Amino acid sequence: MALVALYNTFQLPQGKRSIRVVRLNDQSPIGLGVELELRVVDFDAASVDYTALSYMWGDPTQTACVLIDNYPVEITQNLCAFLSEMQWQHRREWFWIDALCINQTDNQEKSHQVQMMGEIYQRASKVMIWLGIWDWDPQLIPRLLDKVAKVLRLSDNNGEGKYSMYTVAELDAIRDLCYRPYWQRVWTVQERVLAPKLSIACGSMHIEWASFSSNLARHMGDIFTQDTEDLKALNIALQDSPAMQSINKHTSWENKRDNEGVTIENLLFQYRLLQATDPRDRIYALLALVTPPAKWWLDANPNYKEPTPILADYSKTATELYKYILTLKYPQGAETKSIDAEIVAGILPATLGLSRDDTEVEETIKRYFPNGWDPSWNRRIAACFSEV
Repeated sequence: MALVALYNTFQLPQGKRSIRVVRLNDQSPIGLGVELELRVVDFDAASVDYTALSYMWGDPTQTACVLIDNYPVEITQNLCAFLSEMQWQHRREWFWIDALCINQTDNQEKSHQVQMMGEIYQRASKVMIWLGIWDWDPQLIPRLLDKVAKVLRLSDNNGEGKYSMYTVAELDAIRDLCYRPYWQRVWTVQERVLAPKLSIACGSMHIEWASFSSNLARHMGDIFTQDTEDLKALNIALQDSPAMQSINKHTSWENKRDNEGVTIENLLFQYRLLQATDPRDRIYALLALVTPPAKWWLDANPNYKEPTPILADYSKTATELYKYILTLKYPQGAETKSIDAEIVAGILPATLGLSRDDTEVEETIKRYFPNGWDPSWNRRIAACFSEV
């Protein structure tokens, strides 16, 4: 009841693009619980200034209670750990946090706010990644990144000079950071990719994304670091990590954005193994990353037709969402076999948690895709279901 009363008190006005933001109450004693204040702001006003949080909710059964304008609200332990850390750091900026700023029980509001989420992260003053509590020495990762920067400068200087070896503790710490569950959540992709300014917070440790991502990516591909065993140890620690996969896919997205554009099919294939609590979010979380082709590409392909955009709508079931997307993509049915058709026929329903054995799914595939496609195509579609 307290949650209903809170959102009734701070309703989002109809017909306007508004968001809620929260900040820590500076009158709340540190260490004696978290208290916040909430307000509704006009999203299109020039004065809106907030930090958007990118994080994973965490175990929904592990909760803590905070006060928002004197209303008791249950949140996950991971979010409470973030707010507690910000309280210790005396942070007073306004935050946009989806679990608090969207009424998650109102599908209409949730759909409208999710449709705005790409812009919410793009227009934030900064985006902060929260990776949870940090039991290591908070200087380990910054010290490692300093060493990486020096190694890369040596490489630029043909390897002439000395460098400091990475310690076992530094390698263990960076491995821990890069394998955190956060990196495997699909919502976090757009939150990082669209951020105008991005940083990582983990416990009291704070590092800038640009230093973290560019230096580690360069280190992985640098010839100098491939030939030296102690330097290669860092590459081995990181090569299969979800964090490095995220960095590489971010680069791939930027390349496509600047050329032929990014389609929902590109994104579904690229991020098909990432996780979401609600299977529909494995689609909705990617929509803001769809981009039109660059002007030079459009000039070279005058017959290009921009697809109808997909909109987040939580009133639709997963099956209804699948049919809705097929209607937009293939209103007359798919005329030819293609990679995109395979993705929509196979990866999309599997992504939505639908079973190939479901009669309604099978009939939908047959309706929108022509009969007589060769058996190998059907086998590939079946393989999509088993992979996702």
